[in-house]
Amino acid sequence: MLRRLPLLLCLLLPLACPGPAVAQDSLRIVAVVNDDVITAVDLAARTRMILASSGIKDTPEAGQRILPQVLRALIDDRIRNQAITKEGITVSQDRIDRRLNDLARANNASRQQFEGMLQQSGIPIGVLEDQIRTEVGWAMLVQRKFRSGIIITDADVDAAQKRMIENEGKPEYQVAEIFLSVDDPTQSDAVRQSAERLMEQVKGGADFAAVARQFSQASTASSGGLIGWVHPGDLAPEIDTALTTMEPGSIAGPVRSEGGFHILQLRDKRTTGESKTQGTVSLKRFVVPLKAGATPAEVDAATHRAQTAVDRIASCADVAKEAGDVDGGKVTDLSNVNLTSLPAGLQTIALSNPVGKASPPVRSSDGMNVFVVCQRNVTTSGPTREEIGEQLMRDRLDLLARGYLRDLRRAAYVDIRR
Repeated sequence: MLRRLPLLLCLLLPLACPGPAVAQDSLRIVAVVNDDVITAVDLAARTRMILASSGIKDTPEAGQRILPQVLRALIDDRIRNQAITKEGITVSQDRIDRRLNDLARANNASRQQFEGMLQQSGIPIGVLEDQIRTEVGWAMLVQRKFRSGIIITDADVDAAQKRMIENEGKPEYQVAEIFLSVDDPTQSDAVRQSAERLMEQVKGGADFAAVARQFSQASTASSGGLIGWVHPGDLAPEIDTALTTMEPGSIAGPVRSEGGFHILQLRDKRTTGESKTQGTVSLKRFVVPLKAGATPAEVDAATHRAQTAVDRIASCADVAKEAGDVDGGKVTDLSNVNLTSLPAGLQTIALSNPVGKASPPVRSSDGMNVFVVCQRNVTTSGPTREEIGEQLMRDRLDLLARGYLRDLRRAAYVDIRR
């Protein structure tokens, strides 16, 4: 939340001090990014805004300590803006105004009051508008460039639903992150030091969400770093390990993963409850028979025959033909069966297996079973299939956006002159 700040020392905020020497220093170039420049005044204005909004202690020392992270964020903004311009994307003033109005409401202020708060803190409204323009334009660019190439299939959604069912009764964590990427292994130490400095700030009382919005390089930055509720296995193994040792409200890191460093905030923890899934399902059960006391060779032969059927079945209509090709093969119709009446293992198949696709062979007392879901009519208290698909889409867009920005950074000419 924004608050009024005293002016920092001239070294940090040159515009706050009068005199021609200071005015000249404020135009000093601190970094060149391809054919664009970042001046001392750009760096000072962004630093001032971050101090005003994040709760970082507003001392000259604190400002100096975050300067490397601020400069890195500005360099990324320049790189993203150049890509936005190259793609011919324009962000309307109306979209920027809507975001400013949202920020004003979040600060319990009118738009006029909010702009007055910025002015009192020495922050030109244009600095915030530029940041919003970059965030919105980058989101538009990522959508335009990658969304049409991402296909979320029914099998993807089925697999996600299956994981949800399997995670019932397991720990679930509400997690936020600040992520700093490592695009070049030679920069690992420098990025780690940046992450450690940010870790010091959030442990010292800085607002985690505000710091994430300014510095995190994940798509979650726009939501204050909030990833949401996750289960073990949803995130990188290193993050899973860290979460198991954390208590709600605690902060951990930096945690190294394959892509970079994470500062983690565990906001809440709970045990996943049983999903309230109701409805009916129609299945066909095909059995390759096995007599009691079957030899290992007979079991292997029955398993092979059942797997052959699995590979051939593309719809419920194919089940009868496969059964007819097997000596003693049996087909059972399970029509409009209530889900709650099925054994737990069969419930999982009934809920997660794609319609018309055969399940892997399952051993029972009378042989090797193959189940095929013919029709499913269920409702659940959890996320809908559409919501799951949207989340999968966001996850893949985030992954592609990270890779795209990494490639842009590697290709960019960056000369830091501080």
